[in-house]
Order: sequence, then C-alpha cells, then structure tokens
Amino acid sequence: MDINVRDLDNSDEQLAPKVRLSAMNLLARREYSRAELRVRLVRKYPFELVEQTLDRLVAEKLQSDERFAESFVRQWLNKGYGPMRIRQELKLREVDEALVNDYLVADDELWIEQAMRMLDKRFGKSSGKTDKLAELKQMKYLQQRGFSYQHIRQAMRQSEGHDE
Repeated sequence: MDINVRDLDNSDEQLAPKVRLSAMNLLARREYSRAELRVRLVRKYPFELVEQTLDRLVAEKLQSDERFAESFVRQWLNKGYGPMRIRQELKLREVDEALVNDYLVADDELWIEQAMRMLDKRFGKSSGKTDKLAELKQMKYLQQRGFSYQHIRQAMRQSEGHDE
C-alpha cells in the first residue's frame, strides 16, 4: 500500500489563495486576533501556510492585533465588563501585554462609573443598601464582571451616597 505524500510546493501554491480567502472572509465579519485566526485556519490548512498567510495579512495591515484590542476593549466595556475580565479575555486571545495595557485605560473613574452603572442596571435602586447579604451579592456580581476590589468598594460607597 503506497502512502500518498503530497508535493508540498505544488499543494501550497494551490492552497495559498484558499487560506487567504478564508482569512479575509473571517476578517470581513469582525476583527480577529492573530491567534484566533490561526486557530480557525489551522483546522483546515497546514500550519506553515497559515503562518505565512498571517504574516502577509499583518504586513498589508489587513489583520492587526492593535485594531482587534481596541475594538475588543470597546465592545466589552459597552457590555459592562471590568478591566480584570477584559484583560483576561485578551490574554486568552494571545494579545500582546503591551497592547492590552495601551487599550485598558488605568482611569479609575471610568471603571468606578462603569461598576456603578452595572450595579444600577442589575440591582436598581436597591444598589448600595447596607443589608450585608445584598452587599455581598452586589460585590460578587461586580467581581465576576471583572472589577477590582477597589473599584467595587468605591462604586458601592458612591451608590450609597446617591440613595440618600
């Protein structure tokens, strides 16, 4: 029984346009990190060919982890997530730490306001109550959404002030 060994050069020449088209079709829908694209494309195509294609797309500025990070942070911020959760999600998508730091603003006021909005949205006027059980639920909710302890305490303190 003969083992069918592919002629890689010939095969790569035929596959290269298909890899590029697949990548472009994905990027037409939304921004992807390089790692996300790699995972999706390697399911169908050889790793080396995928890497070459991704290198070309980056060089042509058709794929950009910077654009991806900016878009991702904006989307997740609009969904009500905090900086720790967004950082974790970007790390899972293998975005460079320097890019993450650039797009995750360290503006505590922004995150405190975001946490207060989420408290208000989830718990309504009952946010900021002194009932310990309600306070713990609110803290857990914000923690799961990725807010730091300092942001949570400050947001809850300010929410209490708004109820008075």
